[in-house]
Amino acid sequence: MRAFLVIVAVLILPMAALSGCIGKGDGPPVKTNETKASTNATNFTLPDDRGVSAAANETNKTEAGTFGEQHTHDYWKGKEQIVIFQQDVGFSTVPLFPEGPGTNAEGSAYIKLDQPTLIYEGTNEVVVLIKGSVDPTLPATPDPAPPTVKLSYRTAADNKFHAAPAVTLGSPITLAVTPQQTDMPHSVSSLWAFQLLTDKPYFSSVNVTITIKRGAAIVDWPGHPDFYAEKTERVIVDKDFKVHRAGIEEGIAYGSASSWVAPDKLISYQTGLLDVFINITKATASNGATPTGFFLEYHNATILDAEDTFNERIDDKDKGRSFSHKDFHFVVKVDPAGMDGPYQPSSRWGFRPVATFAETPAASMCPGCFAYDIEYHLTIVAHKATDATALVN
Repeated sequence: MRAFLVIVAVLILPMAALSGCIGKGDGPPVKTNETKASTNATNFTLPDDRGVSAAANETNKTEAGTFGEQHTHDYWKGKEQIVIFQQDVGFSTVPLFPEGPGTNAEGSAYIKLDQPTLIYEGTNEVVVLIKGSVDPTLPATPDPAPPTVKLSYRTAADNKFHAAPAVTLGSPITLAVTPQQTDMPHSVSSLWAFQLLTDKPYFSSVNVTITIKRGAAIVDWPGHPDFYAEKTERVIVDKDFKVHRAGIEEGIAYGSASSWVAPDKLISYQTGLLDVFINITKATASNGATPTGFFLEYHNATILDAEDTFNERIDDKDKGRSFSHKDFHFVVKVDPAGMDGPYQPSSRWGFRPVATFAETPAASMCPGCFAYDIEYHLTIVAHKATDATALVN
């Protein structure tokens, strides 16, 4: 994955009028196989007033061995500060109005830390240095009239971007960090992100260096939860949802509001496979078109919802099923590198149904031509890895 992602317009799907549904009682049966439970137990209360892990909603068992007991995680290796990002960052003019309707046209850039870089526990300051600006018409030539740059950032504690202090090119910006805002131990990817905005459309780049500084304590964390201590399958979401996908014009102008759905429970260590069942109950498109099929789009815990671009797409597993059933089954393999961290208060995975309007590759790849709304029931069953291999083959 690249060390940064430039914000781009999201091409999202068209939809159409559709009626009828399959009742919740017709969903897939879930069988539970009993296994020997772990002997360790914990309440999964997290340190530093971070709340309680989502694990507390379904288990009080922890893994066997050292990781099942309270333990610390010191990633600093004796260092007091670490440069975690240093790279030229280019700007995009799409979306044209990244701050929404009624705002000025701006250039924008989105910075995400590369795996496995984290804002470690113990960080009390993040220092961002933005310098250099070249003339977009003359490569490597200093820009005589560089744009004004604004910086915003998102911590691991929430999903909102916060305005940083004013940016002066060449002068460091210090962001104070509380313990709750650092990435949790065993996170597979940082939940921090940074956004740069210019006061005018801009095609060039700036150089960005991000440094973390240690100044807070490294404390004990509870043992890792064992979600599969007493069962080999877990229903991690089973409810109705509504979603709106913007058309291409709206996406190019303003970007697109997130349409991802996160499961209620973590997609955790030992998970090998997800069965995803979607029952379409209603779908309407802005131009009245009728969809000819659906597929699933999803992202794992390494992707932030703000990266609302094309992600993993998979087709209905049950080939030959009549579209009139409006009942779809998708199978998602879970890579350990994309799992939720064991301490997360909520899952960072995202799922959403996507429509096609003709059974041709061209139509499937042009889902953002007009806006649509869809109502659906989503059931996801997570399987322990030892079971998943047999199910996939």
